[in-house]
Amino acid sequence: MTVQSCCNHNGEPAENVLNDEESIWHSAYEANDNNNNHSGKHYLEISFTNPEDVDGFIYRARPTGKNGAIYKYILKLYDEDNNNIAEISGNFDRMAIDRKSATIKFKKTYSNVKSMKLIFDSTFADSIKDIDKFASARKFLPIFHDVE
Repeated sequence: MTVQSCCNHNGEPAENVLNDEESIWHSAYEANDNNNNHSGKHYLEISFTNPEDVDGFIYRARPTGKNGAIYKYILKLYDEDNNNIAEISGNFDRMAIDRKSATIKFKKTYSNVKSMKLIFDSTFADSIKDIDKFASARKFLPIFHDVE
């Protein structure tokens, strides 16, 4: 499993969301950051070695601060040929950022998923002028279908 992002702040790469440590991924915000000129919505995209059956995903906000914590999201699922097989939108609590892992379960299992792209449609910020300007995550992982 690999992960890529639209951009990242130096020292806070997308790969950080695959572990459960204090490290985070943060979108670019300084001139020398990776792909600082990115335009459009921020995103994280996980690709699987083989197609998988997916039941949901886990998102965990950064341990401190508000900048980039997700409020509204769009999750796109793609097959081996990069065809969009599902688009799921949702939101987290508008009043408070939950620092624990949030488990988002789909209404059904999606089969033969090769990649999943989490689009940060709207994000929190430390100041009003920075709402939707940044994206960040401590964890972003798929929930694979458990075959009994």
